[in-house]
Amino acid sequence: MIPISRAVRPKPRGRAVFGLVVGAAAAVSAFAVIADTALHRTDGGNSSIAAQFKPSALAFAGPADSSVQIHLSDADYSAATLGSRGSANLAATWTPPLPHNAEAAAAGPLATVRGLTDCLRAVSAKEVQDAPTVTKVAAELARYDSKPALVAAVGYTDGTKRVFALDRACTADSYRLLAPVAVLTP
Repeated sequence: MIPISRAVRPKPRGRAVFGLVVGAAAAVSAFAVIADTALHRTDGGNSSIAAQFKPSALAFAGPADSSVQIHLSDADYSAATLGSRGSANLAATWTPPLPHNAEAAAAGPLATVRGLTDCLRAVSAKEVQDAPTVTKVAAELARYDSKPALVAAVGYTDGTKRVFALDRACTADSYRLLAPVAVLTP
């Protein structure tokens, strides 16, 4: 039995002190990991906006809320309208820039900044070579030739724009283009 009074309780020595220090360090590390994970989950993945699509070339400029817009619509794109409507989406300011939480959950991971960024990172690795820095993304969960699609317009610092029509199953590991990439130059 350990006495309660400080005057009579023995002070920890050697291994006991080392154990206390290691235990405290482990608790702080665990708290940091849990807090970091919770922040990434509650912010919808906005921290991934600072990440690059393609490690060598593409990085977003500006804060997440002004550089990425995601919209849910019933628009039906075609090969003839892909470039012009995608360019118009980049010029527009949607309110709100991201779908409401209930809409995003129903639309799937592409309705979140993290899901969209993961998808575009996969696409950029194969479809975009030596592109300048990304400045804005306007993504619309809509239709392409009457099929559900993700239409993502990406603006770059040199003024070029690329519009991708993608299958909604796009992930960090795979994607399928529904149309050739529309490349618009200034």
